[in-house]
Amino acid sequence: MPAASYAATTAASCANECLRDSTFQLVVLDEASQITEPAFVAAVAAFGCETLVAVGDPKQLQAVRKFSGDAWAGASLFERLASQGTPVRLLDTQYRMHPTLSSYCSQASYNGLLRDGLPLSTFKPSTCAALGPLSFLNLATSAEQPSSTQSRSNPEEAKLCRKVYDALQARDVAVVTFYRDQLKELRRVFGDVSKKLVEIDTVDAFQGREKDYVIVSCVRAGNEGVGFLRDERRLNVALTLSLIHI
Repeated sequence: MPAASYAATTAASCANECLRDSTFQLVVLDEASQITEPAFVAAVAAFGCETLVAVGDPKQLQAVRKFSGDAWAGASLFERLASQGTPVRLLDTQYRMHPTLSSYCSQASYNGLLRDGLPLSTFKPSTCAALGPLSFLNLATSAEQPSSTQSRSNPEEAKLCRKVYDALQARDVAVVTFYRDQLKELRRVFGDVSKKLVEIDTVDAFQGREKDYVIVSCVRAGNEGVGFLRDERRLNVALTLSLIHI
């Protein structure tokens, strides 16, 4: 494709045969904060670019590298360059989320710098008057269950998620969790609901997507800490999946 004016590819496919000998003055790397350093460098070097624009959110999940079968999340080259003084421009206006959701995420993860590009009147009200745009439900009787795989589940919490879903009576819904064992439990509890009405997955798998309504199952209920919720980035991913209600 040496004569092509532009090309769209993944970072991992930059060395593909069809792109050999292609040169581009400008390379744009999307989701750059999740690209491993080797992939980042390969994407830049492959096309002999004069200008590089890296677009990413270092407040979301980090790049994951695999060494000897073990996954280790560390700083991407995007973060490393930013920390060493490379000019960074914050895209500070969001056009997706309900202002109540964006306000919370802005204060929690972005130092209060996010602004709303759409007025409140743009967003339709929640289908359940008892639940606001951002609701936290504490289930006092729940109990998490560890497993041999180091994953966890919380059957009572899964049942509560189903009750919330039934109360919403909405169509564009996702139910997400941080644990694979809980994912299995949620899919069991929602077994009679069409996959066209509700999507159930892990937070990591759902990153980059969005739904009008998102139900997050946190699972942890004991005195042993909060597990994945210690990672503010993973929590930020969960809180920014919804457009109207979470």
